[in-house]
Amino acid sequence: MSVLAKEPGAYDVYAGLIRREYVHVDKDVYCSKRAEVLTSFLQNGRPIFACEAMREAGLEERARKNVEREVRLLKEGVIPGECDWRRLVVDGVMSYAFRASPAQIW
Repeated sequence: MSVLAKEPGAYDVYAGLIRREYVHVDKDVYCSKRAEVLTSFLQNGRPIFACEAMREAGLEERARKNVEREVRLLKEGVIPGECDWRRLVVDGVMSYAFRASPAQIW
């Protein structure tokens, strides 16, 4: 779970790699279901990280911001880290959202 607290650019790469693992899933279904899973991390009433040291280091806050940003993008049909070289700014974070199929890139 620590990957959720990466710097935003690194998190976007991670999100793109996750999409690559599920390239066989229709994009709309992927966006909907991934947003649903990520939202559950935010709405279960518990911290993302069970380890207090992670929370004290500020990683809980960064993870929540990354997850919230990805959920917003997914609801717009945009997958962070997927390839079409379109730059987006979400919450002041420069993100590269890619709309081409990962299968076309890899």
